[in-house]
Amino acid sequence: MPVTKNPMLRYRILDDCFRNTARDFTIDELLVEINRRIELTEGNASIVQLRQLRYDIAHMQSEEGWSIDLIEDKIGKKRIYRYSDISYSIINSPLSDIQIEGIQSLISLLEGYADNPEMNHILNTLDTLKLTADNSRLPRKIIGIGSNPFLKGREHLLPIYQSIKSEDVLEIEYQKFGDENVQKHIAHPQYLKEFNQRWFLVAVPDEEKKQVRIFPLDRIQKFKPIKKAKYFEKEIDWEEEYFADIIGVTNNLKEEPVEIKMRFLNGRGHYVETKPIHASQKPMTWIDQKTSETSIFVKKNNELISVLLSFGIDLKIISPKELLK
Repeated sequence: MPVTKNPMLRYRILDDCFRNTARDFTIDELLVEINRRIELTEGNASIVQLRQLRYDIAHMQSEEGWSIDLIEDKIGKKRIYRYSDISYSIINSPLSDIQIEGIQSLISLLEGYADNPEMNHILNTLDTLKLTADNSRLPRKIIGIGSNPFLKGREHLLPIYQSIKSEDVLEIEYQKFGDENVQKHIAHPQYLKEFNQRWFLVAVPDEEKKQVRIFPLDRIQKFKPIKKAKYFEKEIDWEEEYFADIIGVTNNLKEEPVEIKMRFLNGRGHYVETKPIHASQKPMTWIDQKTSETSIFVKKNNELISVLLSFGIDLKIISPKELLK
């Protein structure tokens, strides 16, 4: 059977197993666990054979990998696979010279597509990756890359992405903030949306396919595909239609977008010029050196109000005047 095309997924699963102090993994148990988790992520069962597993472990132990150190303990005649230092993880390990060279080669290849507008976001990410890789080789750190490795829900991102690709119908266990009860939903996953460093799943409820349901990934407790269930794909361009007239993810389909005219004080308009609030934002009109006006055309929702309130006394709403009341 074919091996998963995502070797980093295999390495991360093994990394989790090697750090697990509550369970002793033999080579056979590693094989079962890695195939179980790959099936959950990619929908393919038993795609890793023992030979590939041994190769992956050897790679992780090599200089080309992470030079990991495993203990030598045994259960009977079978070896236990666990890090000598259980606080270690390949995720937090500095990149090797070979890994950095590989990353830089990939960046050089992708930079050849710099004129492609669809590559802009990827190239921005690669710029960050390039700086991070270079910074890891310096005796002192000269850049801090914002991230939250402990952000709840991150572990769902790749498996849900694969579920959308595979057109799986999902049973989702979801718990709202402040609610002790866990709710089960049958849903057809359609789209993943990032906003304000949180990920959201856009899905169609199985019982009402005209509706759209938004699931924050950090509130999803667990999910599983429903075998043989027929998948429904909603025919819509999510960015160009559903999210076009809103900030964030909350969209009241019964509401129409309105023009919001804004005046920025104390020179704050310079910031808004370089980082527009919304794609519909009109060019800034300057009244004097510190005062400017612009407008956006969006629907009112909680995310919009939160963004506008973040400007504090530097923002005045010209119209509609009742917007922030």
